[in-house]
Amino acid sequence: MSDHKIIDLIVVGGGAAGFFGAINAAQQNPKLKILILEKSPKLLSKVKISGGGRCNVTHHCFEPTPLSQHYPRGQRQLKKLFRTFDAKNTVDWFERLGIHLKTEEDGRMFPVSDNSQTIIDCFLSEAKKFNIRIETNCEVEKLSWENNHFLIFASRDQIFHTRKVLIAMGGHPQVSHYKWIENLGHTINPLIPSLFTFNDKDKKFTDLMGIAVADAEVKIATTKLSERGPVLITHWGLSGPAVIKLSAWAAEHLHQCNYTFTALVNWTGQLGEEEARTIFQKHKVARGKQKIFSNPFFGLPQRLWE
Repeated sequence: MSDHKIIDLIVVGGGAAGFFGAINAAQQNPKLKILILEKSPKLLSKVKISGGGRCNVTHHCFEPTPLSQHYPRGQRQLKKLFRTFDAKNTVDWFERLGIHLKTEEDGRMFPVSDNSQTIIDCFLSEAKKFNIRIETNCEVEKLSWENNHFLIFASRDQIFHTRKVLIAMGGHPQVSHYKWIENLGHTINPLIPSLFTFNDKDKKFTDLMGIAVADAEVKIATTKLSERGPVLITHWGLSGPAVIKLSAWAAEHLHQCNYTFTALVNWTGQLGEEEARTIFQKHKVARGKQKIFSNPFFGLPQRLWE
């Protein structure tokens, strides 16, 4: 095949990582012919819903070591990568493109617009600027190396020729989804779910659905695994940033126990049991006739006391 028909770089995955990688390559060499392959009909769909539709871009932690410690798995590998490109580089990258980020109390960083469409428009605009070609409904099925370049076999009997491949296809619950990568000689680690809510099959919380507490601590019983932050009671169980973070740090443990476990919630945050008892006793002496559900403690919602 003649060189002019070979694409310089094909990015597998039309999500945030895929667009970020493609655009960075184009910024370094605008002459590159770049193609993004996305298996679904939609681009950047997870960016759209990230952070409740606001897009949690990065975290305000600008040192490689502590930043890597936010990742339950792969800390060692990420620590090396963050020395080359970290959260501060991400902030600067968006700033250069006119996208300003803000930091919230818990360290999460969002566009000042509080709208994920800001990030989506930025990616699409840059892709258009560098003439990055995009193919949707195009799922990669096989990849091989022939005559000093890659052949990518995709759905609808499509074949693409490229010098370089960047795989940014995200997570998938089925290991078969990664078979074409494994066939190249790569090792696929066991897949373990992460970043999920805690479901209660008995639906004991349905009457408390909708209650949100801004500062609570969630712990996995019989372990030292815990996280603190906002917690939301839903019709299926527990959700919110504290629960989502804990599911990541406890992913391997929860997988080993087949997701049957006891979650303990300290609705007061870091207040210990003895300290709480002391406060209750003092209040009982001072205002013994008051009903607790009509005079909620610790700023907790009244429905939680009822």
